[in-house]
Amino acid sequence: ALAALKRFAHGEAARAFEVKEQRFRADWDTSAQISPFVRFGELSVRQVVYEVTQAAKSEEEKLRRLRRGTHKHQRDKRPVRKWEPRTFLRRLAWRDLAYWALWFNPKLADRPWRPQMEQQWWDEPHDRADGINRRRVGH
Repeated sequence: ALAALKRFAHGEAARAFEVKEQRFRADWDTSAQISPFVRFGELSVRQVVYEVTQAAKSEEEKLRRLRRGTHKHQRDKRPVRKWEPRTFLRRLAWRDLAYWALWFNPKLADRPWRPQMEQQWWDEPHDRADGINRRRVGH
């Protein structure tokens, strides 16, 4: 579990996860692959947050050292582009909140949190597909 976490946090997958165009590429390995470890308690969300933020900080420091150079003419004046794992951490927080809500309210899988929402009418996916199939598109 820890090896999978370190592989994600310190590898290219974590950086690619933050770029929308790269996040869902099926031909790239941009998945964290730590989901089962978090689900079954082998990794805590706190461990994941700590490891990912530490990886981002160490990479930022490494970039700063590379940009400094030893001589004035070698120094790069451009600002260091920080890697911030915002998207990953936000999704991790939402996932943890969902698990918390389901743990304390198991009925949420079938019923809404607010009782008044039970009266809300929702489209069924098959209704929408039937409507699309009956239409003549492009004619």
